Amino acid sequence: MLDRRVQKATELMNGNLAEPRSNRELSRKVGMSLNNFYHLFLKELGTTPKHYLLNQRMEAARKLLLYTEYTIDEIAARTGYADRYHFSKTFKRFYSVPPAAYQQMSGKK
Repeated sequence: MLDRRVQKATELMNGNLAEPRSNRELSRKVGMSLNNFYHLFLKELGTTPKHYLLNQRMEAARKLLLYTEYTIDEIAARTGYADRYHFSKTFKRFYSVPPAAYQQMSGKK
């Protein structure tokens, strides 16, 4: 069973992927020191909070590209990226294909 503090942190991250989240903010919200929070999160989920959030954002972006008519700019904003360029670069690094090409492969646009 997942530690309740880690569970709360993941709920905060998943609740609004567009909102920037720092480890310091999350640790404060779950009532832990930054160092203890980081190590507990890593122990419980096998990944850092930063990488967990990146994975959640990229999975959400992938689904939005597949199942919605949102533009890439809209998807970037909904998944926490200030601009299309940074989002596209991250998406390509993550999935080895740019978001526009991924969207086209799915039959959209």
